[in-house]
Amino acid sequence: MVPSGSAATHVGMLLGLRLLGSDLPVHGICVRRDAVAQTARVKNITRLAETLIGCGRLVEDDQVICHDDWLGPGYGRATESTFEAIALAGRLEGMIVDPVYTAKSLAGTIGLSRVGVFTKAQRVLWVHTGGLPAVFAYGDKMIGHG
Repeated sequence: MVPSGSAATHVGMLLGLRLLGSDLPVHGICVRRDAVAQTARVKNITRLAETLIGCGRLVEDDQVICHDDWLGPGYGRATESTFEAIALAGRLEGMIVDPVYTAKSLAGTIGLSRVGVFTKAQRVLWVHTGGLPAVFAYGDKMIGHG
């Protein structure tokens, strides 16, 4: 599980796993654009990266997974699920997540778990990509949530 905005992290994780011979899925949680546009972006950048490193086609189109249910009204615009993820991360793990990337991707991870995309037997890796400076820009919106 990764936030998917510029697509660099999403492509890097997906292509890196394929280079290692793994077929593990990488779910990208959209933080900038809808799933249709983000899927096209991830595929395009994946093809560019495959060409750049000369590995041939390793990632099939159907292996690009993007979810936009937690995007909300757009980039940098938090939703209630974003604030829930911020509160849960802080309260349960002592972890700070920003409302632009990491909280949205954590909200997506929580949401996908709640709807049964993952079984209790599966292990899910969620990647915290940073974003601490963004917390300060959203302080007034975070007060009163969680």
